[in-house]
Amino acid sequence: IDIKGKNVLILGKGGAGNALGCLMSDMGASSVNYVTRKGDIDYSNVYDKCPNADVIINATPYGMYPMLSESPILDVNKFDNLALVFDLIYNPFRTSLLLEAKKRKIKIQKYCLLYLFHKRNVLYSVNYNYYINKSS
Repeated sequence: IDIKGKNVLILGKGGAGNALGCLMSDMGASSVNYVTRKGDIDYSNVYDKCPNADVIINATPYGMYPMLSESPILDVNKFDNLALVFDLIYNPFRTSLLLEAKKRKIKIQKYCLLYLFHKRNVLYSVNYNYYINKSS
């Protein structure tokens, strides 16, 4: 999916979330919004504030083992335009968020960092919260 012109919703605003937000902007996203527990957009008002999300990226530990039943957004049906769900969680392979998206036949992607950065020819390090273009 081409990110250009898409409304991106990032769950979490830590190092990975911030870096992905920068990348999404660089890739031409129309808007990038962050969902946090205590921010302007949180898990109780996300449906009202971001109903037109095209892409959701989970950059939180929600849904990771052993918190398998926890998911920041359980009802992907409330996002009418949703075309793609990325999840950074590596264990389990398919989180509850991805399974919900798959039921609705929304494209899902695991390990989105590898996919996105390969596509953009970018090296990335979450630990240092920066990215470097290979060509520079």
